[in-house]
Amino acid sequence: VLAPSKDGFLYAIDRNEGDQVWRANVGSSVSSPAVHGDTVFVASGSFDGRRDVQALDIPNGRLRWTFTPNGPVQASITYADGKIFFSTNAANGTIYALNATRGEEVWKFQPTPANYILGSPIVADETVYAPSDNGHVYAIRDPARQPPSVVYSVWAAGVIVLVLVTAGVLAILWRRRRAPD
Repeated sequence: VLAPSKDGFLYAIDRNEGDQVWRANVGSSVSSPAVHGDTVFVASGSFDGRRDVQALDIPNGRLRWTFTPNGPVQASITYADGKIFFSTNAANGTIYALNATRGEEVWKFQPTPANYILGSPIVADETVYAPSDNGHVYAIRDPARQPPSVVYSVWAAGVIVLVLVTAGVLAILWRRRRAPD
């Protein structure tokens, strides 16, 4: 069990025995971490303290990387497709996408008008959905996403062929109609 705390530590607890396995100083946290494989992603979110997002090894709590966003992270972190997504509770709240392996920024989005973001981003169908305190829910397509899928390409090619065949048939019918008997 991985439990962040306002006391500044992330606790790893043996779920069978209830014993502490390790603890890591990650800064005061009020958000739920995300887990993928043997990595936990945790954020610190106090207004007067650390404002980091960190990746740690689950077996031993060793730090893999740290990223410092533009404000405290008080919403939960989401993992999807090799990235983590989170938002900041700052006057110019920002939604971030980081490479989960390296902790590097992939993209960020700042809503207009600017506002605090307390809501947790979620991911579905290659789209990040994030609520903002300005009364909007934003749907953000990942700008780094892959080219269209094979299914889309086949569908598009089918539409093009259908249009060309229809145009050809119409051209033949038009010529026959105009041709003298």
